[in-house]
Amino acid sequence: MLKRLYVDNYRCLVNFEYAPRAYELLIGANGTGKSSVFDVLKALCEFVKPQGFGLAVFPANSLTRWQDNNRQTFELDVELGELTVCYRLVIEHDPRRRGSKVVEESLRDQAGPLFAFQDGEVALYRDDHSAGQSYPFDSSQSALAYQSERPDNTKLSGFRDWLQSVAVLRLNPFACDPESEREDLYFAVDGWNFPAWYRWLQLEQPQLLPLLWGELAEVMEGFASLNSQKSGEKHVLQMKVRSEGAGKEELKFSWRELSEGQRVLVMLYAAVIAAKDAGWPVLCLDEPDNFVALREIQPWVHLVEELADGGKVQVLIASHHPELINSWGRGQAVVLSRELGGPTRLKPFELPSDSKMPPSEIVAMGWEDE
Repeated sequence: MLKRLYVDNYRCLVNFEYAPRAYELLIGANGTGKSSVFDVLKALCEFVKPQGFGLAVFPANSLTRWQDNNRQTFELDVELGELTVCYRLVIEHDPRRRGSKVVEESLRDQAGPLFAFQDGEVALYRDDHSAGQSYPFDSSQSALAYQSERPDNTKLSGFRDWLQSVAVLRLNPFACDPESEREDLYFAVDGWNFPAWYRWLQLEQPQLLPLLWGELAEVMEGFASLNSQKSGEKHVLQMKVRSEGAGKEELKFSWRELSEGQRVLVMLYAAVIAAKDAGWPVLCLDEPDNFVALREIQPWVHLVEELADGGKVQVLIASHHPELINSWGRGQAVVLSRELGGPTRLKPFELPSDSKMPPSEIVAMGWEDE
C-alpha cells in the first residue's frame, strides 16, 4: 500500500505531500494537479524497469516553471506487509547542456539502508543492513532497476516488484490498436495495447475471463464473450453478442467495430478484475467515467468499492463524476486546488455538519475549497 508520496519541483507539485487511504477520490477543478499526481507515480514505475526509458520519463520541461531550481525530488513510503520502506530519488537537470542525471537514489526501511546510489557510486546492503559491494554506475538510469534478485535482498526486490505492478490508467478509446502481434504483460496508460494485454490475460490468467464476462453481461445487453482470435500473422479481439435481430444467435464484432463507450467499459471492468485477481497493488484511474453512460458507471463504482474494501488493492480515482463524488465524497475524498496558477495544495473534502446537499452539489457550486 502507498502510504506517502512526496514530490518537489515537478510541474505544479512543489513541496507536495500526499498520504492516500485504502481508496480515495481526488477532486478539484481542471488544472489543479490531479493528473500530475498520477503521472509521477507512472513515471517512477517506468523508471525502475530494466531496459526502460531511464530519465526520459522525467524531462527537463517537467520542472516547475516559476522556480529557479533544477533539482526534482521524489519520495515513496510503501507498506509491504509488516514492512515499510522509503524510496528516494533526486534528479538534476542541466538545461544548458540538455542533460540530466540521477543525483541520489536510495531505499531504506525503519532500521537502516537497503540500497544507495550517490555521486555515481552504488552501495548495496543486505536485508539485515550489513554492507555489500560497491561499484560505479551510469547516472542516467535507475541503479535500483538493475539489481539482481538474491536471497539476501528480498526487501529491495519486493519493493521493485511492487512499484512495477502499480497500474495507472487514463483510457483513450481512440488510441486502441485493434490488432496485436504479441502479448503484453503491462496495460498501457491510455489502453492503446489493450488487445495485446488481453491476449496475455487470455493465455496466462484464463481463470479471470469468466469473471470479467459475467460482469460485462450485467451491463452490456446481449454480451456473450470476448476473445482474441488469430487472423493471419496477427490476433484480433472479437466480442460475441446475442442479437434479437439475428434470432438470438451470436454475432461477432471486432474491437474496431465497438463504440468508444463500449471499449472504455470493457477496459474498465478488465482493469478492476485484473487488479483484484492478478496482483496489482495500486490502481489509479484518471477520469474513468469519460465515454460511459450513467447507468453503466453505477455498477462499476460498486465493483470498485468491493475491490477497495477487500484490502488487497489500493484504488485512487480522479473524477468529476457526480456518482463517484456522492459515493466517495463522505469521508473518502481529497480536494486539490491552486491559486493563480501557483502550486497544488491538498486537503480533505469535508461536508458542512449541517449540510443536507449531496457532495456533488457542493462541488458543482464551487464550495469544496471553502
